[in-house]
Amino acid sequence: MITFAQFGAGRIGAIHAANLTVVGNAQLRYVIDVNAAAAAGLASRFGAQTSDSATALADPDVDAVIIASPTD
Repeated sequence: MITFAQFGAGRIGAIHAANLTVVGNAQLRYVIDVNAAAAAGLASRFGAQTSDSATALADPDVDAVIIASPTD
């Protein structure tokens, strides 16, 4: 199982999170976003939890990070 933390809960973040659900060996553990409501909504849709960046990056069970934040 590959466990992910995702930065970004907007449009592209929702697409990436949904793509993880079709991969048999992937799990979204954390969603991090400055918009707490967007992070909570996306996390609840995919069985993840919201987090701050320090907590997510310090978790030894996180194997990979998805950057889905705006380019600006």
